Amino acid sequence: MGRITKYTGITLVTLLIVFLCFIIQSEKHVIVMAMHPIIREMENGIVAFQVRNYSELETENFIIRYGSISKEALEKISYISEEKYLEITKIFGASRKEKIVIVVHDDEESFNNLFLIRDNPLLGMYYGGALHINGLNLIEKEWDFDTLWCLENTVLHEMVHLFTDHLGKGNFPAWFTEGVSLYFEYRINGYEWGREVEVPRDEYTISKLQHSFYELNQDIAYTQSFRLVKKFVDKKGVVSLVELISKLGDGEKLEKYYCLFE
Repeated sequence: MGRITKYTGITLVTLLIVFLCFIIQSEKHVIVMAMHPIIREMENGIVAFQVRNYSELETENFIIRYGSISKEALEKISYISEEKYLEITKIFGASRKEKIVIVVHDDEESFNNLFLIRDNPLLGMYYGGALHINGLNLIEKEWDFDTLWCLENTVLHEMVHLFTDHLGKGNFPAWFTEGVSLYFEYRINGYEWGREVEVPRDEYTISKLQHSFYELNQDIAYTQSFRLVKKFVDKKGVVSLVELISKLGDGEKLEKYYCLFE
C-alpha cells in the first residue's frame, strides 16, 4: 500500500509539473507580453540614473538627452529624428502620444557597459523605451556624407524598433524585429543590408533564427532576417506587415504566419 501511495504521489507531482510546464510553454507569449512593460520601465530607470546629469533639448516629438556634443551635432540629430518620425508614422498609421526619448551618449565606455557590449561597438540601441546613440562613433567625425548617412540609418533603425515594440508588445523574436527595422531602412532610406551576402538557407532557417539568433554569424543572420521580412512585404504589402505586428500585440503567435515569409 505504501509503495502504491508513494508511486501515486510521485506520479501526481510529476503530472502537475509537466502540466505547468506545458501551460507556461504554450502561453509563454502571454507571460512575455505581461512582463514586457515592467521590464521596459526598469530598464528606463537604469538609463535615467546613468544620464541624470545630461542636458536636455525638447523638440516637437522628442526629448533629446545629451552630454558634451556640439550644437551642430544636436541640430542634425533633432532634424533627422523629426524627419524620420514623420515617415515612420505615415506607414504605421499612428503617432506616439508621448515624446520619444533619445539619449546621445558621449562616453563610449559607459555606453558599452550599459548594453554589455564587448566586441564590435554598436552605433545605436533601442533600450528601456528610448533610442540610444553612440555619440563618439557618429559625432566626433567630420560631417561628411557617410557620417550623415550612418546617423540617418541608426536613428531610423532604432525608431522602428520602438514602434514595433509598442505595437507588438514584445511578442516577437529578435530576428523579426531586426528584419522589420532593416526593411524600413531599405524602404525609407534605400539602404539594403547584406546586398552581397550569400545566406546558407539550410543553416539560417526561420527556426534557427528564432532559437539561436545571437549565436549565429550576425551579418548573415541580419541579412536573412531582412530578406524574410522583405519577402513577406513583397507578397502581402507593407500595410499587412503593420497589421501583423498589431496582431502580435493582440496575442497572436508569429509562427502562425511563417509560411508567408518563405
